Amino acid sequence: MQTGPNRWTFWMRRALQLAALADGQTSPNPLVGAVVLDVQGA
Repeated sequence: MQTGPNRWTFWMRRALQLAALADGQTSPNPLVGAVVLDVQGA
C-alpha cells in the first residue's frame, strides 16, 4: 500500500472511477462515487 499523498490520490481516483460508472443515469443529479476508509486509510 502506498503512503502519504499518493495514497489519497489513489483512492480519490477510485471514487471518480466509481462515479463514472453511473454516467448518463443520474440526471439531473451529479455523479457521485465514494470509498470508505478506516483510520489507517485502507
